[in-house]
Amino acid sequence: MVRPGGNVILNVPHLKPGALRSRVRHAIGLTDEWHGRLRPGYTLEQLRRLLGPGFAIERAVTYSRAFSELVDTLLNGLYLALGKEKGTPATAKGTLVTGSEVGRRRGQFLLLTFLYPFLWGLARLDGLLWRQPGYKLILRARRTG
Repeated sequence: MVRPGGNVILNVPHLKPGALRSRVRHAIGLTDEWHGRLRPGYTLEQLRRLLGPGFAIERAVTYSRAFSELVDTLLNGLYLALGKEKGTPATAKGTLVTGSEVGRRRGQFLLLTFLYPFLWGLARLDGLLWRQPGYKLILRARRTG
């Protein structure tokens, strides 16, 4: 429950029907179910209707454009292709990595550490796509009286 004058922040996948990115991700197994989602996402108008007249949307922006999504797809696709290791506790949102898991996965962490500057640079190219709406939507709404 949000008191009058209180804020709510929603961060959801931005629904972009027919997007090439979604078709590619689903083709390799990165479905909404795999990510622990019940639906593919929302548009701003759908969130406006969901919140109803009791909330005033103060700000809504999209982020995570094509290059960031490419990095995410590469990493998650690789994770999916390698398969989950037996004995790894699964949660509704993915894999729980404990202290003992860090030791067992040292090679994976070192590889990601090495790749990080390249992947970060690739994701920064999103700045060139300033007119393209992102694949994630975040909004702040205030509860009205």
